[in-house]
Amino acid sequence: MFRRQNYSTFLKQPPTYRTTVFEPGAECVESGLIETMGLGGCTSCAILSDGDNKLGAITHYRAASVDEHLKEILRLTRIYTKLKNAKNVALFWDRANKESRCNPNGNVYRLVTGLREIFTGIEIEEIPYDAINWYGVNVDEGTLVFQ
Repeated sequence: MFRRQNYSTFLKQPPTYRTTVFEPGAECVESGLIETMGLGGCTSCAILSDGDNKLGAITHYRAASVDEHLKEILRLTRIYTKLKNAKNVALFWDRANKESRCNPNGNVYRLVTGLREIFTGIEIEEIPYDAINWYGVNVDEGTLVFQ
């Protein structure tokens, strides 16, 4: 599971490098902050490798774009091979899609199943949300930051 970093603590020493992921999209960095915003109805993954040379990624796609979302995560793991050995994977999904999480044909269920195939043997931290305007992965600290 990700460690959490309080937003006010984060603001006291923000990273020097900052990049934003917009829907549909993905970004992977070795240092700094990856952020995304406006999740309303979308799904998003935060991925962080472990060890001294951390690598972090965020994906952000519409809930119905499961296949595209999984293809992008696979592409990232092929380009950034140490991402494949991630120790922390968090999946953000809109609580309004709860039925989609419980139904084997549902978008969120399929996404979780696909993530478990990509990141074998890892526990995926699911974070259903009502509204998230902004969140980020501080790669240097190995933390999730929420506003």
